[in-house]
Amino acid sequence: MVEIIDNFLDDSDFLPLQELMEGVEFPWYFTKYSTLESELKKDIHDYQLTHVFYMLDDEAGYLVANSDNCFILNPILKKLDCLHLMRCKANLRTIYKGEQENYPHYYHTDIHYPHWQIPTLTAIFYLNTNNGYTLLKDTGQKVKCVANR
Repeated sequence: MVEIIDNFLDDSDFLPLQELMEGVEFPWYFTKYSTLESELKKDIHDYQLTHVFYMLDDEAGYLVANSDNCFILNPILKKLDCLHLMRCKANLRTIYKGEQENYPHYYHTDIHYPHWQIPTLTAIFYLNTNNGYTLLKDTGQKVKCVANR
């Protein structure tokens, strides 16, 4: 089931988040491939910049804060009211020109822990409005990138 919520945050929470993450001081880290499939294919066009806020320490089994900027996500996490956070990561995709314009990206599973046998839910938050979208494999539905969605 897909639920699309526009204006997810109040402007008082959204605008500082957007300003921080779009600012020159925010740390983004280069990732050569965005999925295992693109890595196996050595697809040099499927890179992205990322910022991991929280990640699950798989060996220890608990969540680790991985960023000094975790505080900025509090309004999102509060509104999601999730039982347990497994990972929180920001992706920054660049603009493609020429042949790579409209370049399709690979399907992937955001997080998968089959040994836990528990249901998980993925939430996507769009920081800005652009010509991109998320294509859902099961339904073929395109969810457009709209700021604060």
